[in-house]
This record gives sequence, structure tokens and C-alpha cells, in this order.
Amino acid sequence: MASPPAGCKASAGAVDYAPVVSNPPTETTSSRAWVGVGLGLAAVWGVCTAALRGHTERVDEYSHLPQIRMLLAGDWAVEPSITQIPGYHALVATVARLFGAPTYDDLRLVSTLIGVASVVAFAGCARALGVPRPGLRTVQFAFFPLLFGFRFLLYTDTLSIALVLGMGWAVLVGRTNTAGVLGLASLLVRQTNVPWVAAAPLLGLLVEPGLLKRPALDLLKRHATFVLAGAAFVAFVVINDGVAMTPAEQEKHPLGLNWGNLAFLLITAPLVALPLTVSRAPTALREWRGRSAVVGALVFGALAALFVTRWEVEHGSNLALANFIHNHIVVDVASGVGPRLGGVALAAVGLATVAGMERGRLAALGLVGALSLLPLRMVEPRYWIPVWTVFLLLRGDAGARTERALALWFGLLSAALFVLLVQDRAHL
Repeated sequence: MASPPAGCKASAGAVDYAPVVSNPPTETTSSRAWVGVGLGLAAVWGVCTAALRGHTERVDEYSHLPQIRMLLAGDWAVEPSITQIPGYHALVATVARLFGAPTYDDLRLVSTLIGVASVVAFAGCARALGVPRPGLRTVQFAFFPLLFGFRFLLYTDTLSIALVLGMGWAVLVGRTNTAGVLGLASLLVRQTNVPWVAAAPLLGLLVEPGLLKRPALDLLKRHATFVLAGAAFVAFVVINDGVAMTPAEQEKHPLGLNWGNLAFLLITAPLVALPLTVSRAPTALREWRGRSAVVGALVFGALAALFVTRWEVEHGSNLALANFIHNHIVVDVASGVGPRLGGVALAAVGLATVAGMERGRLAALGLVGALSLLPLRMVEPRYWIPVWTVFLLLRGDAGARTERALALWFGLLSAALFVLLVQDRAHL
């Protein structure tokens, strides 16, 4: 019998593909530890759910709540301020109707339970990928500060990332057509998930390195539901005459090439992942050598020069400071040459933070992340959540001390932002 190819193991006359990881696990998570993680998260999330009970709408809930109530009343019209296909709203309304939970706090609880599903899906992806310290990495995702507060509100992001993660898990365990169905479902929640749905089949290369050597017809059969999802998305855009759901929202969110989100994701990355930055950036800078380093520095320098001299705030909503933290950051950085140069320096440190990733994974994440962000004109940290989530899954291990520090840092940031949210003093 011939030996199985690299990354595979033989079993009972067949070949099973095991996850291929660039960094072998240095610490696993026992069943007892997973139970502890679950109980700890349940306790914290229960406190946060209780803290928001009785509070009025926060930010975009003013449009999501009426849409859900319309569906509860049997009205399938689209609320004019809704940007997305109301798949999230339909799910929340359906669950609320089934369990007789139509109050505002009950609807929020349904959305929070969807957030629990996203954590379970992340844990499944971490285990399928053979991520080092999967329990700790899952805790980091559960307390990721750009997402944490929205888990307890009526926001589409919780269901969106749950479906994207579920899609990724299904690809990793070989259930490709199930993954395509989940990908299609994610497009019914946020149309901007299309780059992640298009790229998801490539995760199969981590499980089956020889995937692309299969016959074209076999690949097409294995990915039929992904083809269906792509065709459905194209049909929607043609029929709807745009990606945003309503004409008013299409005017507010025109498509184009806008690099504000990509720039500010990098500018804020050193603060968001501070322990990882402190641990990784100095090493990355010392290792920055060779032809690829020179080319990368030249490209970054050219883009930095354009940012300093030419970039302007691309969406009027980012000029509405109010109590939006990200708008203050955007306006402050854009206010002069000095702050812009400071932003460039932070972006360079942000790049150094991720430089330790395996090159193939880093290139794939950079390409798909850029494709997901460049069409979006308004700078909005919620748009960065899929990029950060995939980064948390694919990055290498930073060592026990740094990984624990990162989880603690995420928890502290999330706690501070959540207190501001409850008090309605500031919003991310």
C-alpha cells in the first residue's frame, strides 16, 4: 500500500486529511478546562445582559428594532434605514415568536444567544485548525473588544460572524456543501461577507493540500452550494440595482475604492492588540531584511505618502463626532500632517505585529481583508471584525505569557467600553 501524502493519515482503506498547521500546539485544552471556559463566559455574559436590561436603544438599534417588530407583526416590508437584507431580523423575530419573547429585553437576549453560537463556532475552528491553546484563543475571541458590546445589542454582526465561522468550520471538517449553505445564509445577513464566502473554499487547502489537483468536475460538485451562493449574490445585486438594501442607503453607502477602513484598522491595531504588539513588533523589526522587506518598505512608503498628502475623510458620517470614539480618532488623525505621520507610524507597528504569521496565510488574509474593506466608504470598526477574527485563528502562538496577557487586555478594554455603552456616554 502506498504511503499517504503529507498532511494525511491512512485509516481503514481510506485517506483522512488532518489539519495542517504552521505552529504545532504547545498546549491543549482539556474537557474540564472547556467546561470552565463555558461557565466563566456564561457568568460574565449573564451580568452584562442584566446590566443592559431596561435601557433604551443604542446607536443602530433604532433601525434594527423597528424592522424586527414589523416582522413580528407580519409586515415583511423593509424598514427604510436598513442597509442589509433582513435575514438577522427575521431570525430574531422567528425565535422571539416561537418562545413568546417579544419584549425589547427578550429580543436582545435572543441576539446574545446568537453571540454564544459564534463563540462555539470559533472554538470549533480553533480545534479543527489545531490552534495552540484553543481554549485561551476562544476566550480572546469572546472578549474581543471591537465586538463584545454588540453581542448584547440588536446588531447584525453577531449572527454574521457566527455564520462566517460556521462556514469556515464546515470547510475544515470536510462538509463543503454545508459550508456553502452557511455562506449563503451569511450573505442574507451582511452582503459585504461576499469576499469571505468566495475565499472560504481555500481553507480546504489547510486540510487537503492537494485539493486543487482534483478534477474540475469533482471540485465543482464539492463546492456546488458555493456556486449557488455566488449566483444568488449576483442576482440580488442586479435585481436590487445595488448592494445596499434600499435606495436611500445605497446613496449613503456608495461602493468604490476607499482605503480609510484599511488604514485605520492598521492604525488602531497596536492599541487593540497591545500585548501582542509589545511581544512581536520588536522581533519583526529586527528580522525585517531581504529583498521582500525592501519591496514591502517601498510600497508602504508610497502608500504612506499618499495618506499623508492626499487622503481625506471619505464619508460624512465620520465627521459627526458626537460620542463616537472611532469618529474622534478619524478626525484627529486627519487634522494635520503631524497626526497623519503619527498614524503612519502606528500603522507600521501594526504591520510589524502581524508579520510573524506564516506568509501564505498572511497574504491570503491581507488580500481577502482588503477586498472586504476597500469598497466601504464609512470608517467603522465593526467592519473590521471578520479580519480580526480570522487573524486570531490563523496567527501563530505568541507564548503562554503573551497569550494570557492578550486575553486579559481584551477583557479590560471590553469592560471599559461596555461601561461607557451602558451609561450611554460613548460608543465605539
